Amino acid sequence: MKKILILLAVLSMATSSCDKEYLNPSTASDVQVLTNADGLITVCNGLQARFTTGGALSPLYNTVAAGGLSTRELRIINVGNIEEFNVSLGAGNVTNLNGVVRNLWTQSQLVRANADLVLANANNAADPGTRSGIVAYASVFRALAIGTLAQNFEQISIVTQANAPFVSRVQALQSAVEQLEAAAAQLNTAPVSADFNSKIIGALTCPTPCRPSLPATA
Repeated sequence: MKKILILLAVLSMATSSCDKEYLNPSTASDVQVLTNADGLITVCNGLQARFTTGGALSPLYNTVAAGGLSTRELRIINVGNIEEFNVSLGAGNVTNLNGVVRNLWTQSQLVRANADLVLANANNAADPGTRSGIVAYASVFRALAIGTLAQNFEQISIVTQANAPFVSRVQALQSAVEQLEAAAAQLNTAPVSADFNSKIIGALTCPTPCRPSLPATA
C-alpha cells in the first residue's frame, strides 16, 4: 500500500510540473507571423476580415444593429432574433450578456489588439514603402475599432494586458487620432510600395498631401 501511495505522489508531482502549453502545429505563432512583411500584411488583411465579415460577430454588423435598433431606425420583424430584439427594447433588457453588446466589445478589442501587434512589429518590414502601408492600414483599423467602442461605451481599454485600465472615450479617440497622424506623416516620407498594394485588400492610395485612405469595408 505504501508503494502505491509513493507511486501516486510521484506521478502527481510529474503531472503538475509538466508543460501545459499546447500548441497547434497547423497554425503559425505570432512570433513567426510578425517577423516579416508578408506575415504583417496577412495580419492586416485579417483586421479587415474580422471587422467586416462573420455575420453577427462582426463589429460592422453590431454597430448597425446597436445604433439602428436603440434609436428605432430599425425594427425587429422576427422576435426570434432575441439579442437584437432586447436591444430594441432597451433599458434592463440589455445586459452584459447580450450578444450585440458582447460582440461589439470583444471583436472590436480583438481588431484593436491585433492592430497594435502589427504596429509594434512594423519595423520588421525592411522596405520603407511596405512598412508605411502596413502602419497606415493597421492605424486605420485601430481607429475604426476604437471609434466603434467609443460610440457604444462610456469608457474603454486601449491596451492589451491583465487588468487593463479604462480610459474615457475622449482619451481613446485622441489616441486613435494621434496614431493616424503618425501614419500619415510616415506615408508622406515613404509612399506605399507596389508590393504592399499587390498583397493588401483595399489598397491604400496616397494623394498630396498624403493621408491614409479608408480601406474598403465590403
